[in-house]
Amino acid sequence: MNVGARIFRNSAVLLGGQATERVLRLVVMAVLARYLGRTSFGLYAFVLTYVEFFHLLTDLGLQTILVREMARDPDRADELMGSALTLKLIAAVVSTALALLVIRWTGYPASTGVLVGWTALGLFLSFRLSSVRQVFDSIFQVRLEMRTPVALGVGSEVLSAVGLLAAVWWKLDLAAILAVQNLAYLPGAVGLVRLTKQKISLRPQWSGKTLWNLLKESYPIGLSNLFTLAYVKLDILMLSAMRGDEAVGIYAAAYKLTGSLTIFPTALLASLFPLMSQYARAAPDVLPRLFHRSLNVILMAALPLAVGGTVLAREIIDLVYGDRFAQAALIFRVLSWAVAFSFISYLLTSALNAMDRQRIYLGLTASMTALNVLLNLLWIPRYGFMGAAVATLITEAALMLMCVRILAPHLKGYDLMPVLKVALSAGVMGAAVWFSPFGLLGAVPVAIVVYVGCLVALRAVSREEWETYLTAVGFGAGGAGRSGAGRKAEAARVGGG
Repeated sequence: MNVGARIFRNSAVLLGGQATERVLRLVVMAVLARYLGRTSFGLYAFVLTYVEFFHLLTDLGLQTILVREMARDPDRADELMGSALTLKLIAAVVSTALALLVIRWTGYPASTGVLVGWTALGLFLSFRLSSVRQVFDSIFQVRLEMRTPVALGVGSEVLSAVGLLAAVWWKLDLAAILAVQNLAYLPGAVGLVRLTKQKISLRPQWSGKTLWNLLKESYPIGLSNLFTLAYVKLDILMLSAMRGDEAVGIYAAAYKLTGSLTIFPTALLASLFPLMSQYARAAPDVLPRLFHRSLNVILMAALPLAVGGTVLAREIIDLVYGDRFAQAALIFRVLSWAVAFSFISYLLTSALNAMDRQRIYLGLTASMTALNVLLNLLWIPRYGFMGAAVATLITEAALMLMCVRILAPHLKGYDLMPVLKVALSAGVMGAAVWFSPFGLLGAVPVAIVVYVGCLVALRAVSREEWETYLTAVGFGAGGAGRSGAGRKAEAARVGGG
């Protein structure tokens, strides 16, 4: 199988697994929102967001650098994995302690501290966060073999869904619900460790030189991730402080749904990033073609999701949360476009990290955090959750434009005609859905048929690209690997079809 098919097959596995996980989460989220109500659901969203800021200290940007260095130098995989594991274990303990101390110092009630404690345990086990557990994904990501972690992640979400639904059935309180969720993560985490041991040594190591080199390379990404989380999720903390838990509950209802759409770029880039890291050093002249092809794929997903979210927002919110969260529909429309912009930013910022330009990424995210905080301070007191939503939209658009400007040399020669055809296809799809008489569940297949039909009719996707996508998901010939061509030739096939 050629490299292009391997990328998309690995991405298809990730996308399928993450889509299954997100569907399960959304079902549970809908049940929790209806069970808890707007205020308690807002408290639940606040605690999860608060702990997420501390969980980033568990990652420190190490995951990205670990995958990049293991892809470039496989002979050092054991040493790199052992050093990264040591750092992550230390960081997770420190992160958990800090989360508990800060919530105590800031005057929140003891009951909120208990919720933070249960949630912080996810720093070690969760398949959702950048936890200690995530380091075990690295060897599978480097080898484009993500089926194992994906299967375990889906299994963990199934256990979590069953446990949480049972907790709601038994009318348990929020602390017990979070405890059940952590317990559900444990079997998957243990299973992943056992399977990873079959591929690579998992012995923690303390090599001062290796640890320092990892931290020196990773800290800009770690800080960037912190700034990214800040400009994406500080609005929830600021809403909590300025407008209370009920406003957070309404905003979080829309945010949780639109945030689930990011599975597509994360799945694609989990496969692309190791290859971009290799080619940035071994074959930089083919990177532009890789960017162009990847950007087309990203846009093919982002535009219809944004258009569909705009047209179907009210129906989606009503189906998932019910009438009590009707105000979230307008927020959903705004955030659908914010997520579409973030799709492009995912690709471009990953390219910066693959090209050893993580300090530029740090500067970008710091600037976007400052912009987002300023806009939230200006608009949340006046407009509440709508001010927060528009602030997020402007921030995501600004980041995308800045990334395009920085990477302009690699985007020279980019053909805009496919983009226009994709945009036209998404527009026709939106019109078809708007006038569809079949309701939400009937509108989805209509949207898919119309959108794909327009792509085919307008020839927005070449025949070779269709064959690559179909091969990746198991249709069509897999294509035997071509030996002796080397990385540069493989990269050329990815970039040029």
